[in-house]
Amino acid sequence: MLTFYVTASLFGQNQRLADSLEIVYNSGNYEASEKLAILKNIVANKADVAEAISYANILLSEAQALDSVYYIISAYLEIGNAHRLHGDYSKALETFFSAAELAISEENAVDLALTQIAI
Repeated sequence: MLTFYVTASLFGQNQRLADSLEIVYNSGNYEASEKLAILKNIVANKADVAEAISYANILLSEAQALDSVYYIISAYLEIGNAHRLHGDYSKALETFFSAAELAISEENAVDLALTQIAI
């Protein structure tokens, strides 16, 4: 079930996909190991900026609780992108820098590069 939507975030926003994933997320009908991936893909495909930020904050909280650096950085990037799309560039930069700091502390060159591209 997880594989059909993992690649969707690579191709831009897809509100129908986000809606479907939101139904799955709200139903709780998924493996615990899929929760963060589902949230990430909801955020990546949400067209509504406020909803994207809301789900990204849930993703951030859940990722922090599980100490999942990959999803923490992903959440920061998604929050930053949503703020950028909304025109709030100072908040966007703030979250991008949070992602960059974490990538540096984890010596994660790939996520640091993605963050630098976002900045």
